[in-house]
Amino acid sequence: MKRKLSFFVVAAGLSLFLSACTSKPFLPQNPKDKEEKEDENGNRWVYNSGGGYWMVYPYNSSGYGNGAAYNYYPGSGRWTNSSGIATTPPNSIPQSTYKPSVKPNSTRVGSSGSSKSSGKVFSSGSRSHSISIGA
Repeated sequence: MKRKLSFFVVAAGLSLFLSACTSKPFLPQNPKDKEEKEDENGNRWVYNSGGGYWMVYPYNSSGYGNGAAYNYYPGSGRWTNSSGIATTPPNSIPQSTYKPSVKPNSTRVGSSGSSKSSGKVFSSGSRSHSISIGA
């Protein structure tokens, strides 16, 4: 009985440790229409599945009453104001909520599925010759 209890305690402790060490992104990968989130600064995020963007209502000292709203498009990382004009997000919206952390030396893959290239072409210097032998 003591073995089972100690195993359970160790497993529970390890599970808590691992869940504390791994961080999940603030925005879910597959949000539902009208799903709401609130970030660490009190900004309200509401998903619009028809447009594929998050409507962000910044929180300020007077609450949400100033009417400012921003749209964040997670597929492109683009921000627009409520009129649809491209803009930058206000400082009250922490970048950690919408920018995924990328490891500095990781390879970035483009939208076509191929890795980004510098445009330089390298050659080995030898030319291939084809020889056909007839039968």
